[in-house]
Amino acid sequence: MRGGRSAQTMWWAISDQPPDPRADLDEASLRLRIDIDPDAGRADVRWLPDGTHAKELEPTIALTVVESSCAADVTIPAELAVVSVPTARAIAVSYTTDGLRPANVRWSPSAS
Repeated sequence: MRGGRSAQTMWWAISDQPPDPRADLDEASLRLRIDIDPDAGRADVRWLPDGTHAKELEPTIALTVVESSCAADVTIPAELAVVSVPTARAIAVSYTTDGLRPANVRWSPSAS
């Protein structure tokens, strides 16, 4: 802990890696989820505590993401894949800086 803030934990992996191997990960404490498809140039960004989604672009395509090599692919509807990759990156940086819901994007209720 430094400067009065608690450290923020973020875990990420490329699509062919297994789920987070750390046994100490408390899934109930997760606050931000980002699913990115760099080839499509799109991402789905969710603020888990209230179920809102970041919205930047108009929906165009659904994304298919691999959460684990042990599980089926997950389809992210086009209505939720409405953030550019650079904006998703900026959201991740903002969140890891202060642990708060990033204010650099518009948040909308879940479309699903």
